[in-house]
Amino acid sequence: MENVIESAQELINTLDNDLTRSATKNTATFIADKMRQLKGGRDKDIIIRGYEELINGLLEDKSELERIARSYKELYEGVEISAENLEYLQNTIRSAIKILGGLGVQSPQNDIAMESVVQLISLDTLRTMQLLGFNYKKAIGEPLTELCAEKIRSFGNTNNKTHQGNRKK
Repeated sequence: MENVIESAQELINTLDNDLTRSATKNTATFIADKMRQLKGGRDKDIIIRGYEELINGLLEDKSELERIARSYKELYEGVEISAENLEYLQNTIRSAIKILGGLGVQSPQNDIAMESVVQLISLDTLRTMQLLGFNYKKAIGEPLTELCAEKIRSFGNTNNKTHQGNRKK
């Protein structure tokens, strides 16, 4: 998980540098100066070639900026979750929490804790937290994975104790 975050951060830094370079490369002042230079020329072929180079450079910059924008969008879509997926996520996690809660010791504290987690993943809460940069995988996915793994491990421990107890009889 850390490698994914580091990789995403490196990509963002690269995109930031590319954007800065591309945005400052052909500023309005640079373009205006270049056009003034070309207008002052006497040779029609040199002027035409100069305008073609300027236009081709601007088209290349436009393509580069579009590539950068697509990359930013892909990164955003990697962490952004649609309203439909948020609702699916909430329903699925609610079911998973109920199942996991049923596997453990039932107590009012556990029920309150489970309901608190369900409230944490309400659509409004998730959407707001997402806008603030909340990392669902780290905050919800990883602990839920650990909780599930612990429950499964506990089955092995219970079964081993039961089998060992039966062997002693």
